[in-house]
Parts: sequence; structure tokens; C-alpha cells
Amino acid sequence: MKTKPFFTSILTLALLTAATWGGYALGRFAPDPEPLSATVPIPPLTPLYLPAQTQNGITASLESYYADASRLYFVIHIEGVEGLFLDSPSLHDSKDQEINTAYGVGNFDNDPSAFFVDFTPAESLQIERLNGQLSFAVNSSGVNSAPETFSFDLNIPVHPARMYDLKQTVSTNGVEMLLDRVVITPAYTQAYLCYTKPTSADWMIGQYARLQINEKSSGLSEYALLFDSDFGDIGKGGDPDWTPPVDNGRCVKIGFPIGDANPETLMLTIPALEQSTPEVIPDAELVKAYEILRAQGIDMEWHIIDHGAYPEYKKLPAGMSEQEAYQMFLRALGYFHDGPWVIAVDLRP
Repeated sequence: MKTKPFFTSILTLALLTAATWGGYALGRFAPDPEPLSATVPIPPLTPLYLPAQTQNGITASLESYYADASRLYFVIHIEGVEGLFLDSPSLHDSKDQEINTAYGVGNFDNDPSAFFVDFTPAESLQIERLNGQLSFAVNSSGVNSAPETFSFDLNIPVHPARMYDLKQTVSTNGVEMLLDRVVITPAYTQAYLCYTKPTSADWMIGQYARLQINEKSSGLSEYALLFDSDFGDIGKGGDPDWTPPVDNGRCVKIGFPIGDANPETLMLTIPALEQSTPEVIPDAELVKAYEILRAQGIDMEWHIIDHGAYPEYKKLPAGMSEQEAYQMFLRALGYFHDGPWVIAVDLRP
């Protein structure tokens, strides 16, 4: 599967990666989410019997779909010249208003003409049917021409979400964490989580967070900042009827690409909080981190460039990957606050 990541950076994080990244209108990056792909389990797809469309020798057909309040998945076939790829998908409602979504795009290894588009709405859809359009562009890597745009009319049922106001709290290592609400569909789960922060810095839910629903388990695929008492008014986001249940701390919405039509048990595990890396790390902190790393057999330098920074690895212990070394670097800087925080809930009536 080809990979072509990109993201926008403002206030929320949409972590839906398949082969191409899309983002909410507001986006913020965090490292190494659980990738969505053609292999991520979803409920059975429903065939669509819509006429194929052809433009300038390129034919596109919308084959099948799955749709619920938090996840919409489509399979599309594209045929014509070699090197075609799908780009810039979007969903519009019956009023031709674009639905704010994150998306992943990829193609299937056994059929290069078959693509999937995996959407996650910024807010759970409050509709019984999606009466609108799916649009996308088709580009060719071998043809220097403008992309062809296709649009298919949709009128499909949308499975509803189940909402649970849990108000479950756990405290570990000086940090109290409140699982305020979960929204579960057959294919996706969003958790509204509030927690005190170790410091006033930008402390995010660690990348190794995992959710188990019944027997299914998955890593994190979405992170959205809803409230932070240290950052002032950032706009709460989330569901229209949700307000932060705390005056101090941070509230986030995190998403996982699993769900269930009949959820019975839920367990959320957060091994650590992670502080986002600042644009400029103070020299004193770098010197201290280098000393800690050299004692562990790691020799590296952090380089600042225009609009970013990157690590240079000069020496690593045998068998250690650069990703593992980077995690050790963050720990040496003090950018990890270990838990774990484990919240287990029985959802049965």
C-alpha cells in the first residue's frame, strides 16, 4: 500500500491514516497513530448500484459502502491509463454543504484499480440517512494534466451511535483522569476524557493508548483538543450538547477504529501522557538529555531548520531502531509522564 502522509496544524488532531492523510478543518499532529487501512475490521459492506462515470478515458464506479454516525467507508474502482490515484475526497449533505471529516485513502494490494475512502466526521452525524454526494479527484502520475473530478449522489442509511455518560475516574502518579462520555457505533468509538496535567505544558494522551470493546482491541486513531484551562478559550468542539465537566485541566476527544452494535464491556488503557515537542528545545535541556542518552549508548543531535527540526543519530546500540531512540530522547527530556491509567466499564443495562 502506498503512503503519502500530510496534515494541517491548528487545534485538533485527526489521525486517520490509510495511504493518504486527510484532516479536519482544524488539525494537529501527534506521532505514530494506529493506522487505518483496508485491513481494519468494519461491518459488512453494502453494494451500490450506481452508473459508472467516464471522463477523458478515466472510468470511476462506486462499488460498496458502510455508514454509521462516526465512520463512513466506500470502495471505488478507477480504470483508464496507468498510474491513477484517488485524491481529495469529500462528503456533502443535502444542502450541498461539505461535511467536516478526516479521511484515509488507499488501494487494495490485490487490485490496484480498487480504492477505499475511510471518513470520520468531526462531529457524530445526527441523521438517519445521508442524502448528498461523495466527490473525489483522480490524478495520474504519468500524465501532465488537470485531475478529473467525479461526484456520485448518495441516499444511504446511517447507523446511529450509542452514547454513554460514564463519569468514571481513576488517579495514577499524581494525575486524575475522568472518562466522561463514550460514543460507540458498530465501527468506531470516541471517548471524552478530562485530566489534570503534570505541568502547564501541552500534555497529550500517549500514542500507545488502547481501547477494548467486547473482544475487539485497537490503538488510537484520533485526538481532538476540546478544553484546556491553561490555554484560554479554544472553542469546545465535540458534540453540541457537551460542555467541559471540569474547571481546571484538559479535556480531549480520542477516537478508535473499533466499535460494536451491542457493546457490553469497555476498557480504556493509557500507559503515559506525552508532552508535545516544542519548536525550540532549550539548550540546557538538550545538554542534559544528551548526557542521559550517551550513558545508554545513544549518540544523537537535535537540529533546528526552517519551519521544523530533526534528530541526527550518530550511534545507536545494536538492535535499537531510530524510532526507539527517539522515544528515549523524549523520555530523557522529561516529555513522558507514566501511568498507567486503566478504566474498565460494564456497559450492560
